[in-house]
Amino acid sequence: MSKNKIICQRSKFSQRRDSNIYDLVENQKVSDISFIRVELPNKEFLKKQRAEFVLQSFENNKKVLFTGLISLGENYYYGDNVKLTGKKDFLIVYYNPKRRILHLYTIKNYNPRKKADFANEIIEHLGSVGKLLII
Repeated sequence: MSKNKIICQRSKFSQRRDSNIYDLVENQKVSDISFIRVELPNKEFLKKQRAEFVLQSFENNKKVLFTGLISLGENYYYGDNVKLTGKKDFLIVYYNPKRRILHLYTIKNYNPRKKADFANEIIEHLGSVGKLLII
């Protein structure tokens, strides 16, 4: 893992009834994402990257989130989000299908080379310090 301090922000989203939209459920908003739309990938470049799902979000008619999610197994996924500034945020997603809850872990301005390895290290670390919430 990097020697620099890595800050991982967590946001929790709950699925709307009979919808593919997830709304932010906590009072503390840590990013400009207030909802997430989850879809299957339909673009060829996403399929080639092994994306199983696509996350999107908009704020004031501007796209603030777009990523293909690649499975890590056991309901964990990773992806990245290129911001308007050109910088990337690294994303880890945990999805609980029974409770229809999605946890989005955002590591701002960080783009690891070995994404799956890095995501697994973060998941292991957060679990060991009791900060990984699997609800």
